[in-house]
Amino acid sequence: MNTNHRRVKVRYINMRVFLAAGFILTFLPVTSHLLAQEPVYPPGFDITSEYVLSAEKLNIADTLTITRTIFNGGSFGLTRLYFSDNLPSGLIVAGESVQSEGIDLQFLRIGPISDNEVDGYDTYFWVLDSPEEGVTNIVASGANVTLELKIVCIDSGIFQLPLHTAVFRSNGLGLFSTSDALQVEFVLSDNDEEDPEIPGLLPGSMIISIAYPNPFNSSVIIKYVGNGVKDKPAELEICDLLGRRIYHDDFIPADDHGYITWRPEGIISTGLYLYRISSGERSTRGKIVFLK
Repeated sequence: MNTNHRRVKVRYINMRVFLAAGFILTFLPVTSHLLAQEPVYPPGFDITSEYVLSAEKLNIADTLTITRTIFNGGSFGLTRLYFSDNLPSGLIVAGESVQSEGIDLQFLRIGPISDNEVDGYDTYFWVLDSPEEGVTNIVASGANVTLELKIVCIDSGIFQLPLHTAVFRSNGLGLFSTSDALQVEFVLSDNDEEDPEIPGLLPGSMIISIAYPNPFNSSVIIKYVGNGVKDKPAELEICDLLGRRIYHDDFIPADDHGYITWRPEGIISTGLYLYRISSGERSTRGKIVFLK
């Protein structure tokens, strides 16, 4: 249920309403904490909100996980709930999920909307409760709800996450939460210049792999190892983030370990790609970043 062109309608609680009511939002100092407690306004409710980054420094071929959780300790259910986030344009939402008490919830994704709240940033909204839009999820008293985002980046650098909010109603009152700005750094892998070591044959039927250099700009080598793959049909498949297959190769390994070299051809844009090497029912997966 995703869309990338719709704007949030007036019936959602607008942050400007809180500004008019006297709640002043400012860009707070950047903190390096991985977990940010988000104060809930107005105060006086037993409701907590957390914003957690899986890491503050990653290789650009890695995935950053942002986890946002609201715990409802109040005596009323939470309605009209949505999360919003402003992400630098260099960060891409590669996956998202919402759960409450371990159960997947239906949601509506709105965005990215460029320069909506912050210049140079893309604004996203994840709407959990809006009957008009066909999603209804009330966070009952004593329950929690978690939004998990998978973020990838194709550029190295330090990125600020300046404004992220959760907006909802409880007992007829409008509430929202926000927290200090966070930052995350994406760097080139320290091990991409040299041929990396890969463990020897593994017990059981596992296949493992590693790609280098990663990122790459002309060709990438994918090394693999696995018991029993020798002389058996195998395949390499490379897809973009939308799941579209852009390369496929059938091959028969001459040994239980080896490597494949991929040289992108045609119009392949800078970005992050997913590869999979499979042999029978076994497979190994990874991420590679192509930089022109």
